[in-house]
Amino acid sequence: MLVALTDITARKKAEAYLEFLGKHDVLTKLKNRSFYIDEINRLERKGPFPVTAVAIDVNGLKVVND
Repeated sequence: MLVALTDITARKKAEAYLEFLGKHDVLTKLKNRSFYIDEINRLERKGPFPVTAVAIDVNGLKVVND
């Protein structure tokens, strides 16, 4: 009988990191558009309802950015 064991810990960490990079910005670590599209699709399928999105101006930063 021959038994072969392979440690896949490094591969799983790499896969998790690639998934993180697919849904987050590299520099800021904030979630990107891909994350929000997936999240909207998930909410459409499962709920909870109603969903509210709030956009606010913090300390007048919009004026500076414009």
